[in-house]
Amino acid sequence: MLKLKNCPHCGGEVMLCRLNTMVSVAEFSIVCTECGLETRIYANPMANCCFDMGEAVRSITEKWNRRDGEGGQHEEVARGADEVQ
Repeated sequence: MLKLKNCPHCGGEVMLCRLNTMVSVAEFSIVCTECGLETRIYANPMANCCFDMGEAVRSITEKWNRRDGEGGQHEEVARGADEVQ
């Protein structure tokens, strides 16, 4: 089973919700139950004729669970900010 890391802001528990939208994208929201921090993520099922909702949830979970210092874009942004100062 996939496990979301706690909120990076306050450490609270988070929930993954699939929002019902009238458009052709699957919209997900990850919300902290403590501080209310919310991140919305979109998956476009029309981009792939073989759209797999399970794969979309796995991808979203991986993106949420990535933290600064663990690689990826966040680390690049943080390093760039340090260079400006």
